[in-house]
Amino acid sequence: MSRIALPLFLRATRANRAYRTEEGARERLADVTTRPRSYGPPRLLRKDIRFEVEQVDGWPVYTVLPASGQPRGGLV
Repeated sequence: MSRIALPLFLRATRANRAYRTEEGARERLADVTTRPRSYGPPRLLRKDIRFEVEQVDGWPVYTVLPASGQPRGGLV
């Protein structure tokens, strides 16, 4: 987007309302750090896939696999 269109878009959609003031930005940051979004896989997955989770250096690593059979490729 251009330098003119992006600010107009943000203003029209009110996407930047939390960051218009310093206090608003502080409140928004406190909110997202207190209640972070879930980073796990979705609760409802297709029937033909499954996932495994392992801890690597304290972080969860999710592997998506076919429900039956062997995987044919990989993706990072």
